[in-house]
Amino acid sequence: MKLFQLFAAFANSVDAQLVCWSCSIQNERTEIAIGNDTSIVYQTPDEVASICVQNGTSIECMSNEQSCFVTEHRDDQGNLLLLDLGCKAPDVCANQIAGNFRGENPDINLCRGQKRSSKCFDCCDSEDCNLDTASDLISEFATSEE
Repeated sequence: MKLFQLFAAFANSVDAQLVCWSCSIQNERTEIAIGNDTSIVYQTPDEVASICVQNGTSIECMSNEQSCFVTEHRDDQGNLLLLDLGCKAPDVCANQIAGNFRGENPDINLCRGQKRSSKCFDCCDSEDCNLDTASDLISEFATSEE
């Protein structure tokens, strides 16, 4: 009986893989020509996040990837270019998050809200938590621009 309980406990721990939301959405920009002028119009961050929710899926992470991540890339005008969500190893997440804000000098930070190209990282470790984290990250960036 004890052997069966031990086996059952082991089987449950093997099955308990983290589940993260996964999507990789590139902003679809549109060029609008009016006379000799051309303007580029980007989807809003909320539109990109909505596409991620509609087209993404929950995935089971590999045993060494026990963090859910969010990465967003922005251009020097603050336009969201890429939103990427999925699974990642916790140590990789920690290293990338540490690079977001390395110090007082914004030139060495990866995550910038000062109208400069930017790459921001965030991670969490509960089921599909990166959906909420993505919304929070997008909101924080928008607030830092005001």
